Formats: sequence, structure tokens, C-alpha cells
Amino acid sequence: MRNPLNKRLPRELKHDFGKYLVIFLFMVMMISLVSGFLVADNSVKHSYDEGFEKYNLEDGHFALDKEPDSSLINDIENKTDSKLYDLRYFEEDEADSGDTIRVYKDRTEVNLECVMKGEMPAADNEIALDRMYAQNAKIKIGDTIKLAGKELKVTGFVAVPDYSCLFENNSDMMFDATNFSIAVMTDKGFENVSSNHVKYNYAWKYNKEVIGDKAEKEASEDFLENLGDIIKEYDTKLIMSGNTDIISVSDYLPRYTNKAVNFTGDDMGSDKATIMLFDYIVMVVIAFVFAVTTSNTISQEA
Repeated sequence: MRNPLNKRLPRELKHDFGKYLVIFLFMVMMISLVSGFLVADNSVKHSYDEGFEKYNLEDGHFALDKEPDSSLINDIENKTDSKLYDLRYFEEDEADSGDTIRVYKDRTEVNLECVMKGEMPAADNEIALDRMYAQNAKIKIGDTIKLAGKELKVTGFVAVPDYSCLFENNSDMMFDATNFSIAVMTDKGFENVSSNHVKYNYAWKYNKEVIGDKAEKEASEDFLENLGDIIKEYDTKLIMSGNTDIISVSDYLPRYTNKAVNFTGDDMGSDKATIMLFDYIVMVVIAFVFAVTTSNTISQEA
């Protein structure tokens, strides 16, 4: 016996073609939007997480108000069971735009740069800028910027793992890729700028790997306590010898609280949850539409 629906279904689709076409296109667009977003988000999140190890991201950093001697650095490393890396930098306002540029020496051991376009500086009058800042400021490779009275040629655009988002200060509510940038120069080029705003910043890596926010919190608290004791002991010796030029810690930031590192990962995680919630809501709406459509069809046939 032939199924009567074989003729009825095409006739029904033809009768309400516009309605079913809209529902079909709506479903296709929603599936494409959600699946495309989730694939892109997972891909970016994977690259972000992979970069921690690939570019040897720091476990945290601290800054001193004066340049320490090698004995103090060795003492900190021994008593905190960590390795310190000199990541001193200076900040200068770009002469024409007034934007703040935070300049580091070329990194060779920790927080390694990823060259996005162009090449790393080779000459003393060359500089590489953050890619996002350069894009917003419409700076091209080969352009020049002026810092502390010296003209510097832009040779490339870079990204660094400790500034996946450009937070000038960790207390800032939002990153600023328009008026702030990090930059990299050669060691000699860094010294030749002769900035009066050098900050003696040191990154640290624990000798034993620390995994998880709770473990990082405990390790960073121990590190800070030991660091404070070491600096206090060092300053006491200076005062006892008649030297009042003591050293103090001017900044301390473990990785797990660093917005410049964590904002990107946290943002991608929250975006994924939002798009999945949106998907669930759309599914409920579509189910409601089908329920109403089916009910109307039954009423018409009754």
C-alpha cells in the first residue's frame, strides 16, 4: 500500500514554502555561527596554552628601585629555589604621538618574542613594536619613531607571552593597545637610548614546576616572604657598613594574577560559555517554532 504522505509532504512544503525556507536558513546560519566560533575559539585557546611552554613564560616578576649586585641575585635564587632573568626596561613617550612605549632588551631565555611580521632589530637604531599597537597606530615596517630624542627605525612587529594583552598596569580595568606598546631593541641599542626611566625588573621561574592556581598562590607567597627577608637582610648589612642607599621592592606580580598574561585565556573561556548558552537558547526557540507549526497543522486538518 502506498504511503499517502508521499504526495502530502511535497504539497505541504510548497504551500508554506516561505515559512519552511526561513526556518531552514535560520538553522543553517545558527549552526554555522556556533560551530565556527567554537572551532576558532578552541584553536586560539590551544595556541595560547601552548605558548606558555613554547615561549618559556615566566612564573612571575618583581622590580627593584635600584640595580642589585650579583651577590643579591644569587642569594635570591638560592633561597627561593628559582632562576632569575634580567628583564629591565624603560618607558618613554613617543615624541609625535605621546604614546607610552615600554622598551626591553632582546629576550633570549624567558618570555621569548614571536616575530609576526618583518624581523628582529639588528642595528642599534632599530626597534620592534607590538603588532596590535602598530596596527592601531598605523605604523608600518620601515617607519621611524622617536624616543628620548633618538630616531628609531621599525623593523618588525612582535608578540610576547607576558603581554598577550597590553595592560600598562595590572590595576587597569582594560587593556590599551592604542596608547601603550611594548618594544624590543638590541642590548647596545637599549643602552644607547640612555633613558632616565629604567626599571630593574626581574622575571623568575621556579626550579620545580608548579601546576594549578592554588599551588602557584602558595609558591608565590613563599617567594614573596623569602624575597622580603633577603632584601631586609641585605639592607641591614648596607646600613651597618654606613651605606644608606638601600634597595626596596617596587613591584611584585606572580603569573596567576597577571592580567597581561591571563586576560586572553579568561576572555576566550567566557566567550565559549556565552556562545554555548546562546546555542541552547536558539535550540529552545526552534523547538517552540516547530511545536507551534505542528499544532497549527493539526488544527487545520481537524
